[in-house]
Amino acid sequence: MAKTKQARRSWAVAAVVGALLVAPAQAQERSSGGSEDAFVGALLGYGSASDDVGGGIGYGLRGGYYFHGNWGMGAFLQGVDHDAGITGLSIGLEGLYRLDEVARGLSAGVDLATVKFSGSAYEGDYNLGFGGRVVYDHRLPGATPLSVGAEVGVLFTKPEESMLGLVNVLGTVKYWF
Repeated sequence: MAKTKQARRSWAVAAVVGALLVAPAQAQERSSGGSEDAFVGALLGYGSASDDVGGGIGYGLRGGYYFHGNWGMGAFLQGVDHDAGITGLSIGLEGLYRLDEVARGLSAGVDLATVKFSGSAYEGDYNLGFGGRVVYDHRLPGATPLSVGAEVGVLFTKPEESMLGLVNVLGTVKYWF
């Protein structure tokens, strides 16, 4: 049983690392005319969880690639240090869709992740998580390939008997290539 959990954990980490490494290479091969369809970014803000877990500092890394017009995929590593001494870590993949027809720089994502908690009653194994996010990226003026923005995301997971809702409001800085 322990080997199965280790194999799932290894697969999840390999998928995230693979997506972060492959997407930029594909973006350089496929992009034409200076199109910036791939990104890597850092996240910092506030995260909260239901069930009296509390809130705290949220942080993470995200990378992705828009491969067909508005459609894309990405990978992320996100953590939150909650007030109650609980640390949450999620590693996952996401489907992305640009909503430029609504507002330039707006996008939405659907997430599938493994979530692990350390500390308190939630100490334990990785659990499946699913959710979504809305992201706004404001491209900085000039020729700089940077954007600043914000994202609001929700991820649901079930580490024990009850479902937890994890909410993150994070600022973002991304490098586009």
